[in-house]
Amino acid sequence: MEENKSKGKFIKSLSIILLILTIIALIIVIAVGVKTLLKPNEEGTTQTTETSNGKENNTQKVASTAEVEKAFKKKFADNLEAMQMIAFYHDELGNGKAFSDEAILHILPLIDNDTHYFNWDTGTMKKVDVQTLANMYFGRSINIPSKYIKQNELVEIDTPTGFGISSHDILSTKHIKGNEYSLEIRYTYGVSGEADYEQIVYIFTIEYNNGQIVFKTLEKKSEKTYNNETTKNTANNTETKTVKKQDASKDIVYDMYNENGKNYSYKVPYINLDSTDAKYINDTLKSEYKEKIEMSKKQENDGDIGYVKYNTYLNSNFLSIVIINSYQNDDYLSYTTYNFDIYTGSIVSNTHILAEKNISTSEFRLIVRDLIEKKFKENYKNLNNPEIYEKLFNDTMNQYESVYNTTDIPMFLDKEGKINVIGYIYALAGAGGYYTIINIGM
Repeated sequence: MEENKSKGKFIKSLSIILLILTIIALIIVIAVGVKTLLKPNEEGTTQTTETSNGKENNTQKVASTAEVEKAFKKKFADNLEAMQMIAFYHDELGNGKAFSDEAILHILPLIDNDTHYFNWDTGTMKKVDVQTLANMYFGRSINIPSKYIKQNELVEIDTPTGFGISSHDILSTKHIKGNEYSLEIRYTYGVSGEADYEQIVYIFTIEYNNGQIVFKTLEKKSEKTYNNETTKNTANNTETKTVKKQDASKDIVYDMYNENGKNYSYKVPYINLDSTDAKYINDTLKSEYKEKIEMSKKQENDGDIGYVKYNTYLNSNFLSIVIINSYQNDDYLSYTTYNFDIYTGSIVSNTHILAEKNISTSEFRLIVRDLIEKKFKENYKNLNNPEIYEKLFNDTMNQYESVYNTTDIPMFLDKEGKINVIGYIYALAGAGGYYTIINIGM
């Protein structure tokens, strides 16, 4: 009897212990679940959303900060006009961190690289296209002030230029939550090395989804003023301004490749500046020409293969690099141009070069158009076939209007500091056309 009582007590005690352990395990499971719910999504992982009926929706991949930064650079790295307008109009017409409707209206023409809704000749855009772009880049429609609305449902937008932004650098990119990210971006205004200039750091908040960027807010973080000898900040600290070389023992530009063979010659530049822009260009050139050189060595006995060389020009703090390519036919050359600020190490935009020359973008476009037309007429002044002449002329000018009627046309400063651009003229036969250097004389 006593033995049965002991067994009963043991079983009862074991049951209590098991119950306690079960409760503890349940508490741990609940705690882990709550922690998981509260934990933000890691970059490159997926997040699960829940619908109103409690069922899980499809998972959505959270992009890495590297992917977001790469997409931002691809969209805006060569469009400093848009970047300066975003900052300028937000400061002038913004509302706290948010973008005002009027600020968005003025930003749209220069942020519109893909659809080309804005007519630069008339300075107008259709109302429906304004709303399309506003939704595309800012995630909402806007109220257009009546003073901007003209006849035929057109919106007239003033787009001043020449604020003098010479570069912008992404300092950091952070994931906030979901598809929301913040980018810390530094703008450089003015000409470093000549008179005063400044650098302003802004924090952009954006939404990113499969390559599409939507601007949400913008906040100014800091501002520094520079003069010709030293740089100053609000704490009165100073530092001497120097050329941002990567290797102090070498020239600003030296040969990355200098390879010669029976039917090829490659002289490719290495930009010896310590900056993300220089690194990106150097990596691009290395990737492109390493493959071409290897291919040329394999095909060395197949006739003329390729000839590449480059020229450099230094004007004050502006470094211009012109790469000249010729493949299989010396009569047809192609050109690639880069412009850098040797003090910041950043790429200098065409807009900044024009601002330094006190040339508006509209004036620049007209000058280039007239010079391309003049160049064409000089080349074909002895062509006696009116039909062919007219076709070549129309093809050349249509090419300019559709492709080169922009400040993004390849540009460099020559040894005299004059602006040169790369134009395209249609040919009678062969490659369809050829590139030519045009000095605009300013």
